[in-house]
Amino acid sequence: MPMASPRQSIRAVIFDCDGVLVDSELLGLQVEHRALAEVGLTYEFGEFERRFLGLPSQDHLRALDADAFQRTGRHLPADFAKRVSENMSKSFAQRLQPVKGAAQFVNALTVPKAVASSSMTRSLEWKLVLTGLREAFGEHVYSTERVTRGKPAPDLFLLAARGIGASAEMTLVLEDSANGIRGAKAAGMIAAGFTGGGHCGPGHKEMLVSAGADMVFPSFSALAAFLAIRGA
Repeated sequence: MPMASPRQSIRAVIFDCDGVLVDSELLGLQVEHRALAEVGLTYEFGEFERRFLGLPSQDHLRALDADAFQRTGRHLPADFAKRVSENMSKSFAQRLQPVKGAAQFVNALTVPKAVASSSMTRSLEWKLVLTGLREAFGEHVYSTERVTRGKPAPDLFLLAARGIGASAEMTLVLEDSANGIRGAKAAGMIAAGFTGGGHCGPGHKEMLVSAGADMVFPSFSALAAFLAIRGA
C-alpha cells in the first residue's frame, strides 16, 4: 500500500500567533531592543531570534535578566517588563496588522484549527481581536498561561490538539520561531516553519530548518497551495 503524503496526513492545523497570524514581532523587537540598549544590553538580531523568539514572557525575562547581570553586573530595572509591555501595546494599537494572507487562509481552512501562543491570555486575545482574526478560532485559543511548561516544551501544542480532537501525528504546527519548532517536534507533530512575517530576513529559514522544521513556507499562499485549499 502506498504511503500517504504529508499533505494527505494533515487533519488539523495549530498556529502560533506572533509573527505567524499577526505581524507583531518586528514591532515588538524594535520596542524591546530600544529598552535593552538603555540598560546596556545589545544583541545581534539573529542571536536574539534564536534564543528568545517564541519563549513564554517569564522565561524570556529571566534569560534577559541573567544576561544583564552577567554583562553589566546589574539586574534589569524592576519596572523593565512593565515599561516594555506598555510601549509595545502603544505600538500595536497604532500599527499592528495581520500577516498578509492570514485572514483568508484561516477562514478558508476546513479542518480543525487552534492558536497556541506564548503570549499571555489578555494580550493574545487583544491582538487577535485587533486584527480581526479572533472569531475564526472560536474557543480554541490557547495561551501559555494554561500549561506549566511553555515552548519549547510540547505541553501547549498537546493541549491545543486535545481541545480540537486532533491526533498529534496528523497535526501541522505553523511556527516562526526555533523554540516553537522544537516544541512541535517534541509533541510529535508536523513542524512547519513560516517566514512570511515582517521580521523574517536572511537566514530565518535556515534557523527553522536547524531547529527541526519538516518544511518551511514563505507565505500563506504557499501553504494554501501545499494543502490544496481554494479561496485562501
